[in-house]
Amino acid sequence: MGKSHALRCEVQLLDDQSTTVDLDICEKIEVAEKDYFGLRYIDEKDGQYNWLDPLRPIKKQLKHEPYHLYFAVKFYPPNPTALVEDITR
Repeated sequence: MGKSHALRCEVQLLDDQSTTVDLDICEKIEVAEKDYFGLRYIDEKDGQYNWLDPLRPIKKQLKHEPYHLYFAVKFYPPNPTALVEDITR
């Protein structure tokens, strides 16, 4: 995920807890299999959820601070038992 030095975001996690971060959320909560998860935000114009592009800076995708993001599951693998990490399952 692109980041800037002073950028702070509030992220709502899967268990409805919130955390404030200025680094990669998957590293903060120690998720190794990052491809299954992502950050979403609500578009101000149409109220729709959109996935944050991890290759672009957040400031280019969101216009107003404070940035409020939602940590979410992007997709589920066909066979969840094949996941290596317990935390991912």
